[in-house]
Amino acid sequence: MKKSINGAGLACPQPVIKVKQAFDEGGFSLLEIQVDNQAAVENVTRFCENSGHAILSVTQDGEIRTLTIENENYSEGDTPPPEPAFRFAELKQGTGEEPLNVFINAETIGQGDPRLGTKLMEAFVYSLTEIDRRPNNILMMNGGVKVAVEGSPCIDNLKELEESGIAIYVCGACLDFYGLKENLAVGKVSNMYEIASILTGRGNTVTVG
Repeated sequence: MKKSINGAGLACPQPVIKVKQAFDEGGFSLLEIQVDNQAAVENVTRFCENSGHAILSVTQDGEIRTLTIENENYSEGDTPPPEPAFRFAELKQGTGEEPLNVFINAETIGQGDPRLGTKLMEAFVYSLTEIDRRPNNILMMNGGVKVAVEGSPCIDNLKELEESGIAIYVCGACLDFYGLKENLAVGKVSNMYEIASILTGRGNTVTVG
């Protein structure tokens, strides 16, 4: 049984939410969604990877991309509830502590001279590589995405953090707004739904910016 939904013309994160709602309702073995931009394809694909549903194909007709997704929770005559949409690590490795998120929403820290703010951000990111209690996730939105692009003084330290197992999520819509998507140097392109899911999940969030 196949279900089709139309996500064309919808801004982030609406296509992902439509896919989630469809899986929550269930009753189908295959889901097709039509979207009209590559960012939506990437966002829906990431959602499916995180929720355990396989992307069977992606076809394109003009501006319209159609993703065909297998519903891993479907069985004939039975529609068990879906698995959680995201499977982020819930505990810091090697401890029983709650997850810790760092949310960076600006290129600099604090108000005042931007040169000082830039140095403070660089010092903060460096400090994350040295402290014992490292975050599980670093999330960047608005001007904060500039911390993760080429030319940022924070790149080397962010790469060290990522290599140590810390997940870095960078808002794709923000990168597009600033024309920086091709300049992303560390982390993965994310979307509002994914970022909101992490920030409202278990654990604590520290906002920097």
